[in-house]
Amino acid sequence: MKKLEELKYDTIKMIMLVRDFEFLNKVNAQLKSYSAPKFMEGVRPIRENISFEQILEEQNYKPISYQAFRKQAEPLGNEPIDELLNLLSA
Repeated sequence: MKKLEELKYDTIKMIMLVRDFEFLNKVNAQLKSYSAPKFMEGVRPIRENISFEQILEEQNYKPISYQAFRKQAEPLGNEPIDELLNLLSA
């Protein structure tokens, strides 16, 4: 299977050999109508030289203690894992 860059290069080479204006016009229109998947709108470049502490501060992270977690989780009970997994697959 070809790698993405190889496929792009091969495609460009083939396009360069085409002499049919209408065909190229259609290919051009198809390529212009292509859009990246919606989730890509949320993708941001990776920042370099940022510390873990800076990320926590930017995200306003507020950890809770284990005791506070257990207090919040107590009303949920201790259902067996199989029952929880069945709920997910239903």
